[in-house]
Amino acid sequence: MTAAPSLLERAIVALDAPSGILDFFRPDVVRQMTVEMLKAQGCALTGDAATVERLIGHEMILVTEWLLQWEQSFTPKRRGRPELSFVQRAIYAAALYRFAGQPNAAAQAARWLGSPATKSRVEKSGKLFLRTMSIAFASRAIPKERALQATAEIVLGLQQELDRLANGLAIERTDQALRRKSARFVPFSALH
Repeated sequence: MTAAPSLLERAIVALDAPSGILDFFRPDVVRQMTVEMLKAQGCALTGDAATVERLIGHEMILVTEWLLQWEQSFTPKRRGRPELSFVQRAIYAAALYRFAGQPNAAAQAARWLGSPATKSRVEKSGKLFLRTMSIAFASRAIPKERALQATAEIVLGLQQELDRLANGLAIERTDQALRRKSARFVPFSALH
């Protein structure tokens, strides 16, 4: 009998389906990043609404290309231990901040996620995810408040998704326990 997959393993399967970083940035976030970038470059964005939208649409293509190049710059170098993907780091960050404010939050998050999560991996990956996000926003001259808001939206969205997966896992485990318990106590008349 194989062990049931942990919450972390289920989350990686459920959430690692996105093709990459663009799936974390909703279109409205990419649009806001584009607008902030244009404003930082000195563009007033005034005048005909259709012309402004056309400019934003054209620049959004460049921003999405930049995001893809930025994501590729973080590809693992294939040395030593296998690197964690961006999605796995985001999962660790969401789990860490789910238990924020409680004593030993990283250990609780690792326990909640299950194997192969460890306290140190949760701490390091959570911090690296936040640092990576701040570098991404800062390199495009996006204000810190907007960067924090977008990062918080991503982390909170992942927390909700992890809670949903954890509830499903708990229901599945109780069903399995009930099936095992009912299978053990077969009435004597059923054996004949």
